[in-house]
Amino acid sequence: MRKALTLLLFLAVLAAAGCGPEQEAGPTAAATPPPTGSASTAPSSEGPATAGPAAGGGSLELAKKYAPLVRMGQGEKNLPIDAVFFIKSSELRWNRDDRCDDDLIDRTPTPEKLADPAAYRAQKTVDGECDQREGREYNTTERTRPYANEETLGKEGYFLDAMNVVHEVGKVKDDAETPAYVEYVPGTGDDQGKTAYIYWFFYPYNTWTNPTPGAKGKGGNHEGDWERITVVVGANGKPESVVFSQHDTKCRMDFAKVAGKDGHPVAYSAVGSHGSYPIGDARYKIESLPGPLKALGMLEDRTSTKGESWKTWLHLKEVQREPWWGYAGGWGEVGGPIGAMDLDKHQTGPEGPNPIKQKEQMVREAFETDAACPDPVSIDNPTDPKQAAITRLEYYLHAIGRHDAGNACSISAPKIRPLCLFALPQAFKEMSEQEAKVLRTIKIDPAKVRKVSGKRYEFPPASLRGKTTVDGTLVMIKIKKQWYLTDEQGAP
Repeated sequence: MRKALTLLLFLAVLAAAGCGPEQEAGPTAAATPPPTGSASTAPSSEGPATAGPAAGGGSLELAKKYAPLVRMGQGEKNLPIDAVFFIKSSELRWNRDDRCDDDLIDRTPTPEKLADPAAYRAQKTVDGECDQREGREYNTTERTRPYANEETLGKEGYFLDAMNVVHEVGKVKDDAETPAYVEYVPGTGDDQGKTAYIYWFFYPYNTWTNPTPGAKGKGGNHEGDWERITVVVGANGKPESVVFSQHDTKCRMDFAKVAGKDGHPVAYSAVGSHGSYPIGDARYKIESLPGPLKALGMLEDRTSTKGESWKTWLHLKEVQREPWWGYAGGWGEVGGPIGAMDLDKHQTGPEGPNPIKQKEQMVREAFETDAACPDPVSIDNPTDPKQAAITRLEYYLHAIGRHDAGNACSISAPKIRPLCLFALPQAFKEMSEQEAKVLRTIKIDPAKVRKVSGKRYEFPPASLRGKTTVDGTLVMIKIKKQWYLTDEQGAP
């Protein structure tokens, strides 16, 4: 098969994948940074596991082993923080309707009191009478985030209102001790024996549609932002798949396709919104938005390979052991009075991990999500022509590694694209998982790329970092402001 694939369109794809070194990340739309973490290889689906999840629960050892490397968006200001710090920087309030002021429940709430069903009581407002209450009393361990229990409470409910100063104090450097949290969810039925490891990340602010923090009532910005990805681990202790979470949508990918060299999956956090995606330096449509909002280009999610890296396994905490576990109110202030397209709901701090959410939502999300992860709308092209050509070629190689013929062939020159779409699926059948794995992370050395002209760059075998058996020179050409891979022969 390798000899049959002689067109340089396919870059001697199978040979290139044979023995090159792996880098940090899984699939990316552009160059990825050097490896981080341990030097162990990504888990294999074969052979005995070294450890397994505890009966009926999870293993912190495995949780750390499969915890994600989260790559922040370039220029991200609202980095993750400790949820306990957020609580201690907040007041606990009860939201009334738009005509009535909030009730201050506790000026200095503690994590322990938030999780205590006997600590707080509040009632719903009598319609049109701000100083009167009616109905039963609610505590903070019930589903009481404003808008979360609309049939019973409507807009009313408990929420944490933090000081604005906490919005930009987050850090993700190794010595910052910012925790990520893991929740264990056991499988049932056909998934009996499996365990979902749900990794939670708490961001103090979300600039979803408006880049100005504190722009209450404008777009979908909101204080407090819980994000997550899920790793499903089999009964043998080996990872099977990863569920990425973006806004109100979820998607699943095989673990092997997003695992880096050290065995940790890689997630790219969209700048501002913090939705999790498997590809960096890319733009994604937010499919769950109402039509009028979706039409605004500013609502695309953007990921980057150039932001800070967060090794979540360094300071990983079991969420069910956190003192606030049980709190089911809102994490962040309530949005402005703009009901159109549910903006008021989107502007309100989210419900965080809690026992009710686990029972009613997380089991289904972890084990029943079957949607494939969306292809990016586009990849970001640097203004420097050489780097733009490198970015496009790396994107092609990474797509080959993902067995993604559609995105790979979008990089091939238009005249040979039909052949690409025909031949690549055949090539994928001959490609081993190890070969694909290397291609998903292969890098190009800019110093070894040759400039022929402003519209043509050549990539000799030595430009592919690591040992490969490619013996032909790859050629990228510029056609109408975009770079494409051609089947033209380059100089040796």
